[in-house]
Amino acid sequence: HGKIVHAQNGRFDYDSEKLEELLFFHPDETEVDIDSKVFFQVYYSPGLLSSVMSGKEKPMDSIQKIYAASPPPEVSIKVTKLESMSEINVKACDTGGGVNDIYLYQNKTLISVENSRSVRFVMKEKCIQKTFQTGLISGNNSFQAAASSAKGLQGFSKLETIQHIKSDATKTKLHLFIVGIDKFKDEKLRLQFAVKDGKAIRDQVQTKSKNQFSSIEVYETYDSSKKEILDLFKNNSKKISIEDTVIFFFSGHGTTKDKSYYFLTTDFTLDNPNFEKDSLDQDEITRSIAEIDSIKKLILIDTCESGGAWVSNIENFTDEFALGLISKKTGVTVIASSMEKSFAFESAKIGHGLLAKSFLEVLELKGEVSSSSIIPFINKRIPEIANILLKKEQFPFISFRGRDFLITEN
Repeated sequence: HGKIVHAQNGRFDYDSEKLEELLFFHPDETEVDIDSKVFFQVYYSPGLLSSVMSGKEKPMDSIQKIYAASPPPEVSIKVTKLESMSEINVKACDTGGGVNDIYLYQNKTLISVENSRSVRFVMKEKCIQKTFQTGLISGNNSFQAAASSAKGLQGFSKLETIQHIKSDATKTKLHLFIVGIDKFKDEKLRLQFAVKDGKAIRDQVQTKSKNQFSSIEVYETYDSSKKEILDLFKNNSKKISIEDTVIFFFSGHGTTKDKSYYFLTTDFTLDNPNFEKDSLDQDEITRSIAEIDSIKKLILIDTCESGGAWVSNIENFTDEFALGLISKKTGVTVIASSMEKSFAFESAKIGHGLLAKSFLEVLELKGEVSSSSIIPFINKRIPEIANILLKKEQFPFISFRGRDFLITEN
C-alpha cells in the first residue's frame, strides 16, 4: 500500500520501497519496459506532488531525451567460487552514453564502488572489465553489478547466486563507527550533545549487545576534520568480515545542497562555506560504507540544521532525496533524525538529539531488537518526544533496505 506520483517528464516519487517493483518506463528507443532503478539517480524526486501543485517544479529533460543521449551501459557478471571466497568478473560496455561508476552488490548490499577513471580498470574496445574478490556468507550469496552512464542512467547485470556452507557457527563481531561533532571553527554552529550522543550509544551498545557477538569493536572520532573522518573508515574497513555487523552513527550538522547531502566537519564556516574541503558529501559517505565488506549494515544520521539565513541560502533543500539515494545506492537501511524540510533538534531537557534518545531507548526493549524492529519504535518515538517535551514537530526519515539482523536481545 502507498502512493506513486509520476510527472510527464519522468520524475517520480513514492512513499514505500515496496512500490519500486511496480514502477517501470518505456522510452521510445526501446521495445521493452525498463525498471525504474535504471532512472532512479536522475528522476527520483521526493516531494514531487507538492512541488507540482505549487508550480515550483523545475524544468527537466524527459526520459526519452536523456535515454537517447546517454543510454545505460550493458553490464554482465561472472561469479567463481574459491573455497570461502568468490571472484566476480564484471564487464561494463559503453552503449553510447559512456561508463562512469561501477557498483557491486552482494545480497542487495553495496560492497564495492569503482570509478571508470581508476587505474585498476582494464579497458578493451568499448568495455571496462574489473575483477573483485569478496567473502561468502553461509547460505545463498547473490551478486549483481551495475554501471552508470555519463548522465547517471544505470545498467544492471543479471543476478548470479552461489551457495556456501560453513561447518562452524561461531559468533561474529559487531563494529561501531561513530562520528560526533560539537565544536566548529564557526561558533555559530556549535552543538551541545553530538559528542555526548556518540559516547552514550557506544556505551549502551557495548552493554546491551555484548552477549550477541564475539566482540564489539569501536572506531570513533570527535570534533574532527574531513581527513580524520575518512581515515577512520580507511584504516579500519579491512578489519571487518562479510558476516560481521556494522552500525554507523553520524551526529553533528548536515544539510543538502544541489541534491547532495553533506555532513559538516569541524572546519566548516558559514561566512566562507567550502563544502568540498570541509564536509563529507553523500558520495564519500557511500564509498566509505561500500569499502566495508559486511552485508549487515545500519546507518544512523542525527544531524541538525543551523536554521536562519544559512538554510535560505542552500538550494534544493531536501534531505529526503539525498538520504534516499544513499540508502538506494548502498542497499543499506538509513534512519535519519528529520525528513524533508524539517529540523532535527537537540535539547537540554532530554540531554540528547532525538534520534540518539530514541535509539538508546529502543535498545532497552524486551525481546529481540533488530535492524527492522527498531523502525516502528523510532518512527513513533521521535515525533512523540518532540511534541511532548519540546512542543515542536520532528519526523524521522527511514528507508529500510538490505538484510535484517539482530542488534541485541533483552
